[in-house]
Amino acid sequence: MTNGNLESAKKHTSLETQYLVTKQENIMGASLETGVIVIDGLTAKVATFITLKNPESNNLLSFDTVLLKENDLWKVDYRQTLNNLSVQPFGEVINSLRAIGDVINKKLEQQMPLIENQIKSFSNQLIRQLDEFRHQLEKTNPTEKP
Repeated sequence: MTNGNLESAKKHTSLETQYLVTKQENIMGASLETGVIVIDGLTAKVATFITLKNPESNNLLSFDTVLLKENDLWKVDYRQTLNNLSVQPFGEVINSLRAIGDVINKKLEQQMPLIENQIKSFSNQLIRQLDEFRHQLEKTNPTEKP
């Protein structure tokens, strides 16, 4: 892909995702390195690092290339690899949102006993008010006894 050879890229891509392989101008001429490979049955992940040629954008992209075993050959699952790559620029945002969610969960857990007590108090107060209302209705409209 970094050399622009789409036919070669398609040969190394799973049959199901070959149609997704298109020219990627932003990585043309970039340098590519791979890192740790993790094999899990019929799938594998390869740590991938692309240093872009264009210095105006983020210089380094890091993501996992996902491989599937197809006819005893490892082929790139291009759909999942693209998904991994598309999330990359938003990684910090996603991590920040996850951290915010964790803080909110912790605070909510700390506040749960107080919230439960307030709900019980409110429930008891409603029951008292309903009883008072019922008594007032009975006073103003006494039922006739035969």
